[in-house]
Amino acid sequence: MSADWAQQQAEAKSKKERILGELQSLVRGSSHDYETTNRFKAKSGEFFAAGYAGKADNDRLKARLDELRAAYFAAVEADRRRREAAQDQVKREMQHLLFQMERVVSQDTHSRRWEAWRELSTAFFNAGYPGREAKSELMARHNKLKAMLPAGIERDRRLKATMNRKKSW
Repeated sequence: MSADWAQQQAEAKSKKERILGELQSLVRGSSHDYETTNRFKAKSGEFFAAGYAGKADNDRLKARLDELRAAYFAAVEADRRRREAAQDQVKREMQHLLFQMERVVSQDTHSRRWEAWRELSTAFFNAGYPGREAKSELMARHNKLKAMLPAGIERDRRLKATMNRKKSW
């Protein structure tokens, strides 16, 4: 083996170890979003482009890369599960608020119908993000209830007018 070949292998080994260090920092990082995943994949590609570091070193470094990949994508999966659990919680909260809104809209009499609607609607919109599909479904239900609200307010107005007339007799 020539000195030049040995030098190339040493440089490849050094590059691969540096790349593994960068990958390690991405694994330990708090963000596992789309951009970080793309950086991780690009760095993994650089690892293979770094060159040949000798059979023993290549095998050892490749095994370390495989460990880092497994750890990174396990963290990505854990983040996804946490995010989905949080979205499910938000969805349940929004469904409960919609149930309460249905009660407010459909009751025969409700002295504070508009105020109750405003409070529940504000809580609905401040609940968080339930996921794309759930959000469209929940918003459709909210808009349907919102369209029914004026009829309930009109019922309240008529009832109040009737009560006032009865008082004046």
